[in-house]
Amino acid sequence: MKRCGGEQEHRIGLSGDARLGSRLAAESGDDLTPLRERDFRLLWSGEVFSEIGSNITLVAVLLQVDALTHSPAAVGLIGLVQLVPLMVASLFGGSWIDRFDRRKLMVRADIGRGLLYASMPFLPGLWAIVLVSFVIECLSILWTPAKDASLPNGGGYTITAFDLSAAKVFSSADNFVTLADNYGKQTEHWNGVDVNVTSRLRNGIILQGGLSTGRRVRDDCDVVSKLPETLHQFLGANTILPFFAARSLQDCHQDDGFTTQVKGLGSYIIPKADVMVSATYQSLPGYNVVANMFALDGPFLGIPGTANGTLGRPYGSSPIAPFRTFSIVQDGALYGDRLNQLDFRVSKVFRLSRTKTLINFDFFNVLNANPVLTENAAYSPTPPNLWRQPLSILQARFFKFGIQFDF
Repeated sequence: MKRCGGEQEHRIGLSGDARLGSRLAAESGDDLTPLRERDFRLLWSGEVFSEIGSNITLVAVLLQVDALTHSPAAVGLIGLVQLVPLMVASLFGGSWIDRFDRRKLMVRADIGRGLLYASMPFLPGLWAIVLVSFVIECLSILWTPAKDASLPNGGGYTITAFDLSAAKVFSSADNFVTLADNYGKQTEHWNGVDVNVTSRLRNGIILQGGLSTGRRVRDDCDVVSKLPETLHQFLGANTILPFFAARSLQDCHQDDGFTTQVKGLGSYIIPKADVMVSATYQSLPGYNVVANMFALDGPFLGIPGTANGTLGRPYGSSPIAPFRTFSIVQDGALYGDRLNQLDFRVSKVFRLSRTKTLINFDFFNVLNANPVLTENAAYSPTPPNLWRQPLSILQARFFKFGIQFDF
């Protein structure tokens, strides 16, 4: 339908921010249904008591130090000591725990923390408390990433990345444009099926629908094995800037897997009343989940015990910024929420000569679906890890009135 005039509208419904708050609240535990399961109830109650105990003990330790020393500086020293493991051990804790069984590591870390907390009242002096507090915080740093198994297969896999030396990073670029076939085979193809159906029934009902299913496969392993610098690109061009995520060598073959989308619409004009009733429905696959890991350059910053994996030296781009960003989840490995949306419209048609005026009542997102549309792509192996935190969701159910004039 061609629109040649304007359309006025009035929307009523929950705002996107309000719905996002509701979604986050629901994900934070407002739904009590899981507590009906015995195993989850035991896990949840254990977490609650553990968290309460940890926070009470934290305050008790500070009170104990104040009672022993009567020195604000000594109390501040405890806080500083608890901060050091977060800055140091967190740099390599995430990769270190991948070598062990996560469940056993979490159990042993909790037992160790419990025993150390129980020893606090019997410690002889300030420096013993400082040492025990440091060890407790190190165990906490290991426990948190061990609990987070949100990566595919729980994480624990190795990625191979490419890093230019500092001399090459700051040398002038010498780009050479040629055919990919000169370096090997590079392919990108999509295999799938599209089906579309249109039907116009005798009673004036119009039905249209379609289904599309298929998968995309990309492979440039031959090229990146000879030109690994092409793994680090931004908008299709090679880059040395650490702010942009670099692919790993394992990502040279990307299979998005089969994804299916379904769309349909129907409309009917009620005779004599000249009222059109229509509806549209769409079911779309979720977005491809991205995880970009921020890797701080420990050797460049002089942090002991760090080696940037097997590189053994600072990143070549660290004089620009002492970190690198790597993509650690392959395309097609994880998908977001599927979007299922139903929209409805009722229009009263007024015809005058060659013009047509419609008074519309539109009802969007009738089912009030709330799939996540965008989320945080920054992954951190240490707390706080805000990866996959929802940033926006589908707009809440709302309706609007509008006037459309066609001539």
